[in-house]
Amino acid sequence: MVRPCEAGRPGARLTGRTATTAELVTYAKLLLRHGTRRAGSAPRLRLANAQWNILLDLFISANERRAVPTGDACLASAAPHSTGLRHVIHLMDSGYLTRTADADDARRTLVGLTPKGLEFVAATLRDEFETFTALFCANA
Repeated sequence: MVRPCEAGRPGARLTGRTATTAELVTYAKLLLRHGTRRAGSAPRLRLANAQWNILLDLFISANERRAVPTGDACLASAAPHSTGLRHVIHLMDSGYLTRTADADDARRTLVGLTPKGLEFVAATLRDEFETFTALFCANA
């Protein structure tokens, strides 16, 4: 479990410490889970950000050393498959994703974060996580 305050005590400040990769992965999973729950509670509304969901899913997979088929990345978008694929292609064209042939199954392609994509997601998560943690600890 991630401890929100550096010393694990209410009121302790987060100072001079950056979030660990494990904390960022846990935070990314939390964001995906709650985003999915939020979108599922009002399916007619567009409450999910498809590209961010794809990036979060690929960040988690990269840190868990799991390969992700393109179809699974489309599912992570919480959008129809064709829309998810358009988002995957846009993220590739923007330099955040790479797509390679699956060595085990010639019918599939795998997607993953490029170094640019990995750094972008990690930096964004780190900034959010540390901001929320600092606020939580300051107000605890």
